[in-house]
Amino acid sequence: MYKMFDKDLDEIRIEDDNHWCYLYVENYEEFCNKYKDDWILDGIKQDGLYEYDDDTQIWRRITNKIISKEILNKVNNKKKSWNIIVTLDTGERIQTNVEPISIEDVQEAIGVLVKPSILGMRIKSFEIVAE
Repeated sequence: MYKMFDKDLDEIRIEDDNHWCYLYVENYEEFCNKYKDDWILDGIKQDGLYEYDDDTQIWRRITNKIISKEILNKVNNKKKSWNIIVTLDTGERIQTNVEPISIEDVQEAIGVLVKPSILGMRIKSFEIVAE
């Protein structure tokens, strides 16, 4: 997986070559296989965050922690995550997870919550909220 960003940290495609600024590479081998003899690989040696150097026309590892954090937030926020809110028969609302989870985890959790138990018998409704 890889993500390419322009100077404003908006996601772009590699084909938008005149706007390159930052690159996130998660699977170096897969990235190399996709772009094997392409000059886009100049400077990319492993998974990580890179910044394009217009002067030398190669990628350099990002050392700026602020930029790194912003890019990682952009990359991670692209993945949809969810929270489950349970409403009990008393009207009380409870958020079941402290961190957003995948939709697969939501399905599994709801299956567990509705099993016959004291809590399961008191559940009036579920609300699944995208984060």
